[in-house]
Amino acid sequence: MSKFKSHRQNGPPVQCVRYGESESESTSLGLPCGGYLDVLVERLLPTATNASAFRHVVSCLQQRQNVVRTLDMATGEVLVTETEGFERLVYRPETEEFRQVYGPRYHLLLLGASAVSRYVAEFAMALDYEVSICDPRDGALEDLALGGVRSLSIMPDDAVREWVTDARSAVLALAHDPRIDDMGLMEALDSAAFYVGAMGSDRSSASRRERLLDLGVREEALARLRAPIGLDIGSKTPPEIAVAALAELTKVRSALESGRSEERRVLAVDRGLSES
Repeated sequence: MSKFKSHRQNGPPVQCVRYGESESESTSLGLPCGGYLDVLVERLLPTATNASAFRHVVSCLQQRQNVVRTLDMATGEVLVTETEGFERLVYRPETEEFRQVYGPRYHLLLLGASAVSRYVAEFAMALDYEVSICDPRDGALEDLALGGVRSLSIMPDDAVREWVTDARSAVLALAHDPRIDDMGLMEALDSAAFYVGAMGSDRSSASRRERLLDLGVREEALARLRAPIGLDIGSKTPPEIAVAALAELTKVRSALESGRSEERRVLAVDRGLSES
């Protein structure tokens, strides 16, 4: 802490302070063997320019827009611009550039109140998702009251239209009831959500795809559906299914943020298959 205070009070307006350069410092901070921690120290004065930059950032976030803040470490100048994409923090000491994209929290909409929904909601909040659970059935949400989770007792298609507004949203159909799942999925598959998935076996997932095609969902939209949800880890119980679902969600999200391609398994539709 003394190193930070010294740099903050006596150093230049922008600098990078490295911790972990000595064994005692690494031990006191709990850093892994050979690891270090770089802290960017930026002195911000209460100027009109700085205030305007922060207002711009806040305004973008309130409108669920991504915004990138680029800092010239040599001069202390800041540029704030709106951006469509999202990228991980960029720090280039050789060019003295520090760039960070800020965006709204990821939002996860769960269709259907169930034991799986409870675990998915709890795990998702631990991953810093904003979570909503939608179930229009009488009393369905009463036993699933979770602190920090938004309860929506409205029709699933209405919930998707109202709450899935951008590419930082995901939808999971967990009701295992076509009256809820299918209605929400029809809307979600045409939304900007980065992930749309549904719980069920291979057989029920194939039947769901057939139903959605019969209901007029386009082939290209249906190709976005991830069903059965989750990585194949042999999950059976509600918490195991939740772990698998959040693992796949994390995989997809990480691939999108890093610009990597993401391999996935697509279940073909058998037009002659009946619901099990």
